[in-house]
Amino acid sequence: MDGFEKRKEKKMKQIFSASLDLVSQYGFDKISVNEIAAKARVSPATIYNYFGTKEQLYHSMLHDWVDSKIHEYDVILQSGKSFNDKIKDIMTLEAHNLRLLANMSQSHDPEPVHFFLRGVEEKLESFFHRLVYIGKTEGYIAKGFSDKVLLKHFKLFFYEISEHISVHGKRENDEEMDQLLQLFFYGLTSNEND
Repeated sequence: MDGFEKRKEKKMKQIFSASLDLVSQYGFDKISVNEIAAKARVSPATIYNYFGTKEQLYHSMLHDWVDSKIHEYDVILQSGKSFNDKIKDIMTLEAHNLRLLANMSQSHDPEPVHFFLRGVEEKLESFFHRLVYIGKTEGYIAKGFSDKVLLKHFKLFFYEISEHISVHGKRENDEEMDQLLQLFFYGLTSNEND
């Protein structure tokens, strides 16, 4: 990577970081490209040159954010922890990340986050396949369940969470979100004593 590409990548990271902070605080509709540019210490023209529109910046920022979260989850999967501890760590991060997405959808129109969630399914499915493989290999997920059935379980959960985010938006239902995550990872059995 040459110097120009390194500078461009650094500026894009600054823009993504500024966008994430502002969208998380105020919602997509309530911020402008000029505000993002000021916080990122770049010109508005730089943002338009890199992304074209505010909506494309938002979409790119969310994809970059998801990639970084999946990387965090992969680091956990590759750790020496037990599968149950890996799941608990991932579930804790996921609960935080879903709440952050809920905060981002506080705008009058939650459709940008909802549309985005449908767009990242492939990335999440890839991570899910790695999770299932490790779970089956270590004997924590029954081998009798096909990946197809487990993926359907995942998609049902994913759909419900995305609906929850688009409907509720705000953090008023944290307990409900935590229970949905508990159901996804542990099913209907009680694992509080594990």
